[in-house]
Amino acid sequence: VPGERYETMTLPILSPDPNTSKDIDFGKELFYFGGNRGRGQVYPEGNQSNNNQFFAKETGTITAVDGLKVSIQKEDGSTFEQEVLPGAQIVVEAGEQVKKDDPITTNPNVGGFGQA
Repeated sequence: VPGERYETMTLPILSPDPNTSKDIDFGKELFYFGGNRGRGQVYPEGNQSNNNQFFAKETGTITAVDGLKVSIQKEDGSTFEQEVLPGAQIVVEAGEQVKKDDPITTNPNVGGFGQA
């Protein structure tokens, strides 16, 4: 979530209508609120963290998996190297065909605290 776009929060507050009930007194109260921007899945610069599942950025054939780099040979013969961050396991192997946006790692957010 871009911080510049969402730097203010508007909270709706329900209050009784003094026109319908005259025995209502109003007072002033101070309260604080904040927001949780998630578990750091996307940094403010837009790059992903290691709490993300990574997806193929190109269509083609996996030619190599070297540590955290996955090489994809595109249909035009050029090779695209995609780097993933530590945290999730790479689930593709050399020789596999992938389409753009196919998952190439496990989802590290699944499995804890009753998640499916």
